[in-house]
Amino acid sequence: MPSQHLDDDAEALIDAFADRLEAADVVFGHGTDNARDEAWRLVAGILRGGRVTPRRVAQLEALLRRRIEDRVPVPYLTGEAWFGDLRLRIPPGVMIPRSPIGELLANRIRPWLDREPARVLDLCCGSGCIG
Repeated sequence: MPSQHLDDDAEALIDAFADRLEAADVVFGHGTDNARDEAWRLVAGILRGGRVTPRRVAQLEALLRRRIEDRVPVPYLTGEAWFGDLRLRIPPGVMIPRSPIGELLANRIRPWLDREPARVLDLCCGSGCIG
């Protein structure tokens, strides 16, 4: 996932959201493995480099409530997930790719990248958004 600079207001919001996610004991694993990264993805996914405004805070608060109360994964709330460096649009109902798998694949397939292409069959391996 590309880096994105967030202002101090956004960082404070991320810290507060991470505390609330920890307290709510939600399960991570849809591209993150901890509350801080989960909060960062939610805030950065909605702000998209923009500034924190009262309207955006209200929107983020509503999304955080859905994440905590309804256990909706962040990629469904933001409409995006990351698979390595690849940003994917994720509407509800689409299986969420796991970015750690993408990073593992990128590191493990590097020796074969300069070879002539071979035929590859991606059969029943998820939503098909990658293969």
